[in-house]
Amino acid sequence: MSEVMGRGRERAERRRESKQLRSEAQERPSEGQGPILELVKGGPPKHAPGPDGWPRGFYVNKAGLYFQEEPKQEGEPAPAPVWLGTPIEILGWARNGASEGWSLLLRFKDLDRVDHDFILGRDKLAGDPSIWIGEMMGLGWKASRNPKQRSLLADCFLNAVPEGRIRTVSRTGWTDDGQAFVLPSETLGEGPEQYLLTPRPAKNIFSRGGSFADWTKTIGRWAIGNHLLFFGLSASLAGPLLKLLGGESGGQHFFGDTGTGKTTLQEAACSAWGRPDVFGLTWKATDNGLEGQAASHSDCLLALDEIGQAPERTIKEAAYLLGNERGKARARQDGSGRQPAQWRTITLSTGEVAFAEYLKQAGVHIRGGQAVRMIDLSADAGAGLGAFQCLHGFNGPAALAEAIKKATKENHGWAGPEFVRQLLAMPDREKTLRAIFEKMRAALTPDKAAPEVARAVQRFALIATAGALASRWGFFEGLAQDDGESLLAVQHCLKAWLAARGGAGSHDEAQVRARVLGFLLRERAMFQDWHDDRVPPNQAGFRRTIGEEVTYYIFRETFKDEICKGLNHGQAARGLAAQGILKPGEGRNLAQNVRLPGLGVRRAYVLSLPEDDEAGMEATPPL
Repeated sequence: MSEVMGRGRERAERRRESKQLRSEAQERPSEGQGPILELVKGGPPKHAPGPDGWPRGFYVNKAGLYFQEEPKQEGEPAPAPVWLGTPIEILGWARNGASEGWSLLLRFKDLDRVDHDFILGRDKLAGDPSIWIGEMMGLGWKASRNPKQRSLLADCFLNAVPEGRIRTVSRTGWTDDGQAFVLPSETLGEGPEQYLLTPRPAKNIFSRGGSFADWTKTIGRWAIGNHLLFFGLSASLAGPLLKLLGGESGGQHFFGDTGTGKTTLQEAACSAWGRPDVFGLTWKATDNGLEGQAASHSDCLLALDEIGQAPERTIKEAAYLLGNERGKARARQDGSGRQPAQWRTITLSTGEVAFAEYLKQAGVHIRGGQAVRMIDLSADAGAGLGAFQCLHGFNGPAALAEAIKKATKENHGWAGPEFVRQLLAMPDREKTLRAIFEKMRAALTPDKAAPEVARAVQRFALIATAGALASRWGFFEGLAQDDGESLLAVQHCLKAWLAARGGAGSHDEAQVRARVLGFLLRERAMFQDWHDDRVPPNQAGFRRTIGEEVTYYIFRETFKDEICKGLNHGQAARGLAAQGILKPGEGRNLAQNVRLPGLGVRRAYVLSLPEDDEAGMEATPPL
C-alpha cells in the first residue's frame, strides 16, 4: 500500500513539474522565435537540423533543452514540450588527429553560472545514459530524472549534426603544423581549425597572477648578473624551441645542500608558466604518473623538486623515459595497441646530490649518452652567495631568495605564453631561430668535444637561444637587448659541468680508464712480477717495468669478465687504444700474442703506463 501511495506522489510531483516547466517555456521565448505557446498553437516545428546542431524536434531556449513531439494526426494540437535539462550548447564535433574518438563538445553553465565544457563521446551514447548524465550533473548541469526523458536526451545527442569541428590533442604545446600552441585554457596562434586539450585537466596549472610587466621588473631584473637564475629562466622558455629547432628533450639537475637556493631557482623558472606551487611538481608526485605529467607540460617546462623523495624505480624510469619523448606501449581491452603518451620537454630537477649519484645508488650503470640526458649543475654559483652572484641591493642571499619567492606568487603565468606569442609573430621564424642557435652552438662548443658533449652543447645552445630571444623582447628589465647576458650565463653553467665531468672527452672512455686504473690499484697483488717465479692466487696477469714504463699483461678472461663487467669489452679496449693506454695486436686484434713467463704464447691485453701515471692510480677512486 505504501509503495502505491509513493508512486502516486511521484506521478503527482511529475505532473506539477511538467505544468511548471510548460509555464516557464511559454513565458521565455527561444532565440529568434516567439513564445513557445505560439509554436504549440501553430503546430509542431517542422525544420531540418539547423546550424545549432539540434536534431528535428529538439530546441533550446532560456528555460532549457526541450523536445517537441509532433502530433499523431494532422490538425491535432501538438503535445506539451518536454523539458530535458537546463540550457546547453553544442559547440561541434571533436576528434583526434587520426579522425578517431568522435565526440560532441558541449557547453553549459553550472548553478553558479560558471561555464563548463564537456566532451561526450559517441561510444558513451551506446550505453546507459545515466552514466554520462551523472558526470554532467556533477559539473552543475540539471537534467530530468524521468527515464523516458533521459532516453530522449541520448537520442538528441546521438542524432545531433553540428557544423563546428574541433581537433583534440593529448598534450600541450605546438600543433603538428606549428601554427598554434595549445594550453588547457587557450590556444595561442591561429591554425586551420580549433583545438582542444583532452583529457581535460582537473585543474589549470597554467594559472596567471599579477602582470607580465611586474614579472620583468622583479624576477626578470634580478636575473641580470646571476648566471644560474638567468640560466633557469632561459631553460623554462626553451621548451617551445624544441620543435622549431629539432631539439631533443632533456634536463638539468641543480644539486646542493639545503639553503643553497636550488629550489628558488626552480620556482623562478616555474613562474614563467604558472604559480610555482601548482605548476611545479615533486619527484614523489610523479611516482605513478610521470608519462602524464610530461605530456601535460609538453613544449613547456617540467619542474621536479627534491629527487631524494622519489623511489629508486622512479629515478631509474625517469633516466630513460623523459629523454625518449614517448611512454610505454600499452594495450586496449580488445588487445589492440593504444597510442602511447608523447611529449617534448625541458626538465629542471633539484636534489641534494647529483642525479648521476642517485642513479648509481639505484644500481644504474651510466654510459656517455645517458649522462647528458640529465645534466648535473651545482646550485652554488661560486661567489660565496649560494646560487647568486649579484644581490641587487638586498641584504644577503636569503633576502633575495625570499623576494624571488614572493614575486613568483604575485606575478606568474605570463612569460611563457608571451614568449610563444613572440615566436608566432616572428618574420622568417625558422631562418632567424636557426641563425641564433648556430651562433650560440659555435660559441659554446669546446675543442675536441666527444659526441655526447656535442649533444649536450646543443641543449645549452637551445637554452642560450631562448635567453637571447627573451633579452631582445624585453623580458629582463634594464638589460640591453642583445645576446651577451644569455651567452655568459650559459657559458658559466657549461664550464662548470665540463669541469665536474673532467673535460670534453668521452664519458665512456674516461669511465673505462678509471675502471681499469682502479682495478690495477686494488688488485695489484693479482699480477705476477715478470721476473718473479711466485704465482699469486687468482692471477690476473703480469706486471713488467722497463725504465720508466710499467706494462700490464692482462688475461683476456680477467679483462672481459672482471674489469669490463657490465661493459662491452671490445668497445672498452678500443677506447683504451684510442687513449694510447692499450697496445693492440696485429690486424684487427686488440689483444696481443705474447710469450708469458711459464705460460708460453697466449693472447693478453697489453696496457702501458708511465710510472707517474701508475703512481697517480693512488688517487683514482674505485668504481
